[in-house]
Amino acid sequence: MTIRRVKKRAGVGRIQKKSYYLPKKLIFGLLVLLVMISQQQYYNSQLGSSPDSTENKNYLLQKEAVHRLLEQMSSGGAAAKHHKTIRIWGCNLTESPLVFVHIGKSGGGTIRARFAAAAWNFTREKWWNFNGDHHYYPMPTKRRRYNYWNDDDDAVSRDDDSKVSRGTFCSSNNNNRRRIFSEDGRQQLQRYAREAFEKVLECNARTPLGKFVGCPAVFRTNQACKGCSNLSDAGCYAVYAGHNPIGNELHWLSAPFLQDWWNEKWALLFPPKTVTSVQSIMPGTTNPYWCPQVNRTRSDKTTIPMARRPVHEQYYACSKKVSHEMDQAFIPAWHEIATKFGMEKNYAPFYASLPMHRTVLLREPFSWLLSRFFWALEYRSNFKCDDIETATKHHTNLTFAQSGWAYQVVLEALFALCGEDCINRYEINNIDLMEIEQQAESNLRHSFSVVGLLNETNSFYDMVSARIQYSNMSNNPHVIGPTHATMKTAEQRRCTHKFLTNETIRTSLRAALPHFEALERLYQVGVEVNRFQTRELNQCTNAPMHG
Repeated sequence: MTIRRVKKRAGVGRIQKKSYYLPKKLIFGLLVLLVMISQQQYYNSQLGSSPDSTENKNYLLQKEAVHRLLEQMSSGGAAAKHHKTIRIWGCNLTESPLVFVHIGKSGGGTIRARFAAAAWNFTREKWWNFNGDHHYYPMPTKRRRYNYWNDDDDAVSRDDDSKVSRGTFCSSNNNNRRRIFSEDGRQQLQRYAREAFEKVLECNARTPLGKFVGCPAVFRTNQACKGCSNLSDAGCYAVYAGHNPIGNELHWLSAPFLQDWWNEKWALLFPPKTVTSVQSIMPGTTNPYWCPQVNRTRSDKTTIPMARRPVHEQYYACSKKVSHEMDQAFIPAWHEIATKFGMEKNYAPFYASLPMHRTVLLREPFSWLLSRFFWALEYRSNFKCDDIETATKHHTNLTFAQSGWAYQVVLEALFALCGEDCINRYEINNIDLMEIEQQAESNLRHSFSVVGLLNETNSFYDMVSARIQYSNMSNNPHVIGPTHATMKTAEQRRCTHKFLTNETIRTSLRAALPHFEALERLYQVGVEVNRFQTRELNQCTNAPMHG
């Protein structure tokens, strides 16, 4: 930006041209102001300018509901003066899908098998083969919402209790999505792992809106989860377990499901173009906006062969641009909404507001870290468990692969709890460790309907059965999954004794790796949430609880 001004020197008036640069914060503030003006003009013209109009009341009601949610969840602002809250969910709930966020070496192999066996009519020998029998979870069929802000009971009810859909179990069917290349596409990013058990496909989105509008799920042939493969269905009838961070579900939930959620909870608080964009993901829509370059709707090409070429073509032709546009619309609007609550970098409210359920099992961090070390051949073959310097190195000039093994696995666990969006924001230095921890804590307190502890697995099963009506974890008790237990060797026993009893080495690890300290604090939050949820669920009818 240039400004011309008249400057007198030695009695002579002459015009000088001088450049001035506005501070970035001021520019961002102006952008936020423009968004607010645009939104107000839109709602005045489209929703009615009268303060007493029904449309304007709907906007105010949605804004009030969001502010209540942020006040409950916030860890900054005025709410920080009060005790941090934990969400009360209730008993015998029927929302679907149900997701188990599997953090490796936290008992996941066994837990997955028990979720599979919790279905009705379970008869297959291989619990992970969801095509191996006629199992099902009786899940109420979802109805579409058209009048999102009507307060009468009939309009508010989203499920049809008279109809039951047959939910299915799915294990690791959904790809992880993250930014792989730099913005110009020329350089591979190196701050985080590019591979995962569920495979990794590209998605540059760094906000929830960018993810679900810009990066639709793509399934390997015959691997789509049956309960969620119908993109025209209002519901997603599945129990899913995978090594996917929280938030990955935004890619594979059906378009009607996502549109209902967005319109009911968030739409009126964001720029008008987002309404059009969310509409563009609907199957059969005549709106070509989702991918104008090839005039493609989101519902096309959801199944691919193992070759990734079609995915790359769709990403560079469509997803990259759409995700970027949605991020640009989302960020200033969310900043304006969330700043006074200290949550402008915290997207946990979006995950908490989705009408679904998530569960997670946590393990004491030192025990978990040792288990990860001895599980991975490349770690135990090349390093000593108590070489703290090697384990924790994470300089900015190192790639993820060059960083210490402890740094790698701890970061992975933090992202599982923080959200898939945190990975992309971390890659481009848009979020720091403190902000990762804050969002992860918010998720533990408000986005997971069951938080269990590995050393109290039976209690976890009881909690799930009491919380979720269609998942009876006592079904088929003979089904036991792989334990993936760490081999007991002399070196393993030495390391276990040292890490669990030697406070000096524990202190050294914490000092060298603040990420591990954050994980320890999150584990304590998890224990607090677990105790609260156990007391809550003990009050449910016919729900005996262990512990």
